Amino acid sequence: MKNFFLALIFIVSSVFALDKNLLELEAKLYTKIILLDKDLKNKISKDKKIVINIIYDDLHKKDALYFKKILDNKKLHSYEVKVVLNKSIPKNTPTAYIIITSQKNAQKLLDVLKNKNRLIFSTKPSNICCSSVSIYVGPKIYPLLNPKILKETNIKLNPIIYKVARFYE
Repeated sequence: MKNFFLALIFIVSSVFALDKNLLELEAKLYTKIILLDKDLKNKISKDKKIVINIIYDDLHKKDALYFKKILDNKKLHSYEVKVVLNKSIPKNTPTAYIIITSQKNAQKLLDVLKNKNRLIFSTKPSNICCSSVSIYVGPKIYPLLNPKILKETNIKLNPIIYKVARFYE
């Protein structure tokens, strides 16, 4: 019985470690993709910061806080990154959005966010239908782009991303 509980603790801790590792991977890739936005210079703040707005729900608060911890006040080339957490759409338009919520909520957010012409990232590959970019994790890891949303949000990316990314259809 003791071995069973030890195995269970190991499995549960492995799952949480995987979630943290996945969030760290997403944070690194999303910031690199933001740099590929051809119109980035017009999307940074007046004080030359990349502002990332994380919109989350109560179920995903822990992930949102971890994302903030990873990214906030980091240097990204010549820019400093500022992360803002919100449970709803903010009044100010950031450089990019990260959606950490259910698909139903993500769809509602998309209807408003796509008019802001910013990259919209989803931490859940199942929410790629409601975002510009997500990350596919399988035998290989690669950015998953939604060409429909990229077109609707008028986002132009540096073509180098198309060598490594796959498209959601």
